[in-house]
Amino acid sequence: MTTAADDARNLTLSRELSAPRDLVWAALTTPEHLGRWWGPTGFRTETHGHDLRPGGMWHLTMHGPDGRAYPNHVVFDVVEPPERLVLRYVQESGQEAVHHVTTITLDALAPGRTRITLALRFPSAEACRDAVERYGAMEGGQQTLGRLAALLEGSSGDELPDATLVVRRVLAAPPELVWSVWTDADHLQRWFHPEVWTIFSAALDLRVGGSFHYGFRGPEMPETWGLWTFTEVDPPRRLRFDVSFADAARRLVPSPFGGAWPARVDTTVTLEPHAGLGRGTVLTLRSAPRGASAEEVEAFRAMLPSMDGGWGQTLEALGAYLRAVG
Repeated sequence: MTTAADDARNLTLSRELSAPRDLVWAALTTPEHLGRWWGPTGFRTETHGHDLRPGGMWHLTMHGPDGRAYPNHVVFDVVEPPERLVLRYVQESGQEAVHHVTTITLDALAPGRTRITLALRFPSAEACRDAVERYGAMEGGQQTLGRLAALLEGSSGDELPDATLVVRRVLAAPPELVWSVWTDADHLQRWFHPEVWTIFSAALDLRVGGSFHYGFRGPEMPETWGLWTFTEVDPPRRLRFDVSFADAARRLVPSPFGGAWPARVDTTVTLEPHAGLGRGTVLTLRSAPRGASAEEVEAFRAMLPSMDGGWGQTLEALGAYLRAVG
């Protein structure tokens, strides 16, 4: 991935993709495919009309992870398959939009590889600066091309196995601050729990192979210990760890609540700049059983609604804590 500000009015982004040029062109010009990757992390694109010809229009709404809608109205100025597409963003009455022209070029490299280049030209240096500072255009472009790459490699980046918990929130803080309060035991002890729980002990060793060992309690529940074992530590963007129940001596134990439950739950926390008004961080949490039996996977699947609610409360607590310390 390369990015550049060519001059005060231009932004350029490019990425090499593991796909032939014809396939990339199809992903770029078919509404069904566009809905699976167009837009930054957490965005969903809804197409209302798509007339792929010079002078034709593409009407779309991008729905941000914070619930905000961004209507876009695009004129296709140039359509040269499978090599070049020029999109001119226009404004319809009463709609907010950032006016610019985007030229998308596809260069065939080695067999099965394509370079995609997005060149954005704004009417003024001020408009370009506003797109970068207010809307996160550089981060948004990088995330969009990352989603395209994931789609072409066989996954949309959003499609997950049936028994996977996915929770996403926009937090009003930069990734560096979110990372800090997620990877420090003193901070975690203050916010990492649903509303009615408390953490009474916390010890953290932040490294691959290290752990976060914590004791927690809540109404009508026994004293319980949890253990994270870190498998990836990539500050300030990505943290991956196995979540297990444990005892006070860090030994793994069955779920204290009875019944089948995975011994390890593979959990990934990803932090990315929010490309949209308000900025901040898009936090995505994904959890799925690791090395579990069919019975344990089914138990995990049955608890997805409850876990979604519990993580929702926990992330609300994180948001409030960030507002307090920010």
